[in-house]
Amino acid sequence: MMRLTGARLSALGVIALLLPACGAAGGGGTLTPTVAPAIPSNVVARAGNRSATIDWSASIVGAQYTVLRSLLPDGQFFPISVPGGFRKPTTYVDTGLVNGTTYYYQVVSTNVFGASAPSGVVSVTPGFKPKAVDGGGTDLLALLPDGSVWEWGQPHWGSLSDAPVQVPGLVDITAVSANLNHYLALGSDGKVWAWGLQSSGQLGPEGVGVVTLPVPVTGIADAVAVSAGEQHSLALTHDGRVLAWGSNGQGQFGLGTGLPAQSSTPQEVPGLANIIAIEAGTYQSLALRNDGLVFSWGQNPNGQLGNPPVSAGTIFAPALISNLNGVVAISAGVFHSLALRNDGTVYAWGENASGQLGLGGTGAAVPTP
Repeated sequence: MMRLTGARLSALGVIALLLPACGAAGGGGTLTPTVAPAIPSNVVARAGNRSATIDWSASIVGAQYTVLRSLLPDGQFFPISVPGGFRKPTTYVDTGLVNGTTYYYQVVSTNVFGASAPSGVVSVTPGFKPKAVDGGGTDLLALLPDGSVWEWGQPHWGSLSDAPVQVPGLVDITAVSANLNHYLALGSDGKVWAWGLQSSGQLGPEGVGVVTLPVPVTGIADAVAVSAGEQHSLALTHDGRVLAWGSNGQGQFGLGTGLPAQSSTPQEVPGLANIIAIEAGTYQSLALRNDGLVFSWGQNPNGQLGNPPVSAGTIFAPALISNLNGVVAISAGVFHSLALRNDGTVYAWGENASGQLGLGGTGAAVPTP
């Protein structure tokens, strides 16, 4: 039999009094439970900037939940959840916290038959500690562990922000990508969001003009990666396909032709399968296959596609980069490209006017890795 401390009994008593008043969110259902709910399981706390997100698994149909908080690992815990803080029945966002302070949480489930004992204690220390960042030129994006996205700097299409500002409307984001004209964000549900300058359809069908708030890219529901080029966008689906939208003036869609010149509707890049990573450069695109081989397409005046001759100009369909294997990561710059091999070596090709290939000097473009 579980023994509750006086502090926990006190907290449960407060919960019983407060639940009708605060109307804590709960999972709805048509079944009527006949037993008290089990202890919430799989409780996790994720750090945000002056906030914490607490997730847990539903314990029983129709249960309501109350989140408890303490500044000490062994109590005393007090209920802090209010209806507006529930993102969904099993996710609560606690705001107004002090960065650098560690907070401790428990969750209790309740129904008409009683309340569970508190869950195990989880802790989190809020702070601006991104797990991923990306830059678009003079502006930057940061992704925090709680799935929130922050931006700052001087975007090509917007106003200056000299301190990080949270991007509204984005929750549970797993990846971000930035380029000169626009941003992309990938949700945990596989959906893609875009905002910035809609110059060639790179924001998808929903974007018009300058879009300051993220809009969903319709037609994509199963993405696992995104990459923003200067005027085109790429997404990788869970089954290894590549989608492209925006400008196709330099063959960015990989369709074998420069038509359509642009499209806000994602187009599947033909001839690619089992892709595990994508990268959009200024006007070129790269794709890494699960066997360590790399494909490229788009603009090639500086040899950034890794397929000579440089004078080829544009390659409209994905082409295998010769003499490059065992690749585990790829990256594309303005007019050059990079690959990391599984032995730790880095290969570079394309423009070298500013020494971007790391060859110990500047000079002519190098069209092969």
